[in-house]
Amino acid sequence: MRFLAVTHQLTRTGAPVVLLSLIRLLISDGHSVDVISMEDGTLSSDFTELGITVTIQSTFASDFVTSKDYDYVICNTVETRTAVMALNGSNIPVIWWSHEPRQWFETFYDELPDPNTLQKNVKVLSVSPLTQDAYRDIYRYDTELFPFYVDDIAETILSNDTSSEKSAGRITRFISIGLFSYMKAPDVLAAAIPGLSPKELKSSEFIFCGDAEGSDPDFVDSVKQLEAALPMVRLQPTLPHNELLSLLSSCDYLVVPSRFDPMPTVAAEAMMLSIPTILSDGCGISRFTSGNEGFTFISESLSDLTTKLRRAIDFKRDRYAYRKMKEASRSTYGLFFTKGIFLDNFYGFLNMG
Repeated sequence: MRFLAVTHQLTRTGAPVVLLSLIRLLISDGHSVDVISMEDGTLSSDFTELGITVTIQSTFASDFVTSKDYDYVICNTVETRTAVMALNGSNIPVIWWSHEPRQWFETFYDELPDPNTLQKNVKVLSVSPLTQDAYRDIYRYDTELFPFYVDDIAETILSNDTSSEKSAGRITRFISIGLFSYMKAPDVLAAAIPGLSPKELKSSEFIFCGDAEGSDPDFVDSVKQLEAALPMVRLQPTLPHNELLSLLSSCDYLVVPSRFDPMPTVAAEAMMLSIPTILSDGCGISRFTSGNEGFTFISESLSDLTTKLRRAIDFKRDRYAYRKMKEASRSTYGLFFTKGIFLDNFYGFLNMG
């Protein structure tokens, strides 16, 4: 089959990277893929290395694609809405994959088309239950759930890990990974940590890993101030992906303190590595968890996050309980975020039923 993928940009951020992963799978299955992006970016080279034709195009006339050109069009993110509407009602099947949080729909409500005006040739997919909720609550419109997948490279990461950073048995190591921004909420975690007792702090380590140079300085400062005050806190510059996963595998818990975040990829990667998670309920991935693979706290609640950090430290001391938690984390990855499940879901959606 021939696919055209339309995306809003080619930066190395969540939605374009997830689209690249899908396209790699389609090509490996023998399909042909072209890409149109509304803006260029550094990810463009990854597409061209796959032999993909990339076109930069910001506007879309109703005839920008014909049924003779492609069997399916994949529109990635709500920002490709002009391409979707150009094809709405045509004889070309369109998969519209939305990655946005509720706040995005509320902010740009006047600029977005009402999904209830979409015709049968357009199927809307939501990457997260939170995105589904936004469509349902704001538009009274139901979408299909289509989360991303994470490559199972646990054996590779663990076998190649030469890190000397593996946490000592008496130390509980927490890591938070992501931009320093309002959405990712490192300030919430930074404010919750001092709520632990001196004994609990002494038996813990907290790593904040992210691109400080490319982040909001106010949120970077919230971590730097804590690092200066507490010796068990450190700010870690961002790392190449496999090195980042090696660091993650050396930790006992991943903390995702986001105020809102439809589907943080790093949480699925932690589950792939059998790392328990502490997730804000503002993260869509928390809706895939049962509670056995870690802890969930109320978004922006410092007291609840401190309580969950304390419980995590206690669980780490119980070898059996902590091992079962690690097994549950890996099990959740296997249930929802593997390549096989992702492909089965995608090919099922192509029936456009």
